[in-house]
Amino acid sequence: MKMPYLALLLIALNALPASGQEPWRAAVQKVNFRNSTLVPIICQWDNPKYTQARWHKKYGSDFVWMNHYCSSKVKIPICLRYPQKERNECLTSQLHGIEYSITHPKKPGFALLPYLHTEHGDLLQMLNRHIDAIHDFQIALKINRKYIPAYIKLADSYIALKDYDSAETIARQGLTQKNSKALKRRLKKIEVARK
Repeated sequence: MKMPYLALLLIALNALPASGQEPWRAAVQKVNFRNSTLVPIICQWDNPKYTQARWHKKYGSDFVWMNHYCSSKVKIPICLRYPQKERNECLTSQLHGIEYSITHPKKPGFALLPYLHTEHGDLLQMLNRHIDAIHDFQIALKINRKYIPAYIKLADSYIALKDYDSAETIARQGLTQKNSKALKRRLKKIEVARK
């Protein structure tokens, strides 16, 4: 008779995260991007200075899909509070919102696509999926070769993979577009790593 209770207790204890925190699925459901300062200003729809209508005017009708990105973006800091296994599960679940915002715009020239691909790649970097991240950064640069954040993140992925030649090439290509302190720091980092 005591064995079934013991089994139920063990199952219940295994359902809790190892850290003693509430499960990440419950934690991420409690946040709302519309009034959060943890997200970019384009997601702060309740901010009186930047209404949704203003962003729709600037970016067009495809801006409507950004709510999926914003919903994922606000949850990332919560994911980072958890131990590695739960963190990776939580971060992986946030990929879908960004992917949705990338795949649903009707206009191929949607101005936020380089930004979205870079954000998606950044999330992949957090998951140590650098080869997948590289693909996203390359897409961002194919759309807008002047988008410096993609150069920076692409160089970071190559550095993480210890492909210093590619990292240096990308950093130097980015510097032809803009004199970026961040890219110069990457070149110094590459120089130190090669020693």
